[in-house]
Amino acid sequence: MNNSATAHHQDAGYRFTVYSPKKLRQAWNKLGYVDHAEELASRFLQCSPKQRISAQTALNHEYFSQLPPRLWELTDMCSIFTVATVKLQPEAGDSIQVCGRTSSQSKVSSGAKH
Repeated sequence: MNNSATAHHQDAGYRFTVYSPKKLRQAWNKLGYVDHAEELASRFLQCSPKQRISAQTALNHEYFSQLPPRLWELTDMCSIFTVATVKLQPEAGDSIQVCGRTSSQSKVSSGAKH
């Protein structure tokens, strides 16, 4: 028996091991870098649809509380980048794939507007 297993569940003749829950950031540590991100992601990632947070409820979650109020006033087809304080920033340590090579985001330049 695996040390992390806490119980067994029997269903239709099959025996499944039930594991104790782990923090989501153990699988994706960047969730711990942003306030309330792990809790919101955990609420979305529920096995049972009835236990998942709805999109409407999620919009009122603390994760979004620091967004500029102007974002909530945008029309559906308006870019968030029209709000002066909104900027796209690369994540530290991330890299992107360019033409089959891995390049640091800071080294990649393009004439395309994003």
